Amino acid sequence: MSEAELSNLLPTMKDLIVPAIIGAALWLARKVLPVVSDKLHKVGKRWVISDLRKIRSIRRCPFAIQRQIAKEGALFNAFLTITVIMLGALMLLSRQMAFKEQLTYFSICMTPVLVLEWWWLIVRGFNEQLLQESSRVGPGFKRIIPNREQSARRSQARKQRQAEIAKTMSMKKAEVRVVARRLA
Repeated sequence: MSEAELSNLLPTMKDLIVPAIIGAALWLARKVLPVVSDKLHKVGKRWVISDLRKIRSIRRCPFAIQRQIAKEGALFNAFLTITVIMLGALMLLSRQMAFKEQLTYFSICMTPVLVLEWWWLIVRGFNEQLLQESSRVGPGFKRIIPNREQSARRSQARKQRQAEIAKTMSMKKAEVRVVARRLA
């Protein structure tokens, strides 16, 4: 083989650029992806922990639970309303437009709908978890609404009844002591 034929077999700069770019991209992905996935994992973990803390703080308060349920209902109604409005606007605006313009309008009009749906689904998942945790409240449930103040007459009658009960209990203890002494 002559030198001319051998020089045709050697790779040129044009042939080396694509593999070099692919190699650099793979190396960069290998270095960057673990860091990014670790950061995303930490963010997700923090999000779950903050949700659990919020659930723990409000799971015993029926008013806070009702507020969260009302919030979910309001977000769902807003989602449905804005979906109907945006789809109606989209149908009216894009009647006689080119397909690319229709796609542009569709992406612009549907962005708020998708954001609202995402927000509603997050609140819905939170509420499902909250309701599961609130069902485990059990006998330690404390009433948040303060009790009604009782009248002075009723409080006095209660104190008298408690004094009578204490008196009879002390008399029974004294009788037990006397009987125990007799038996001994």
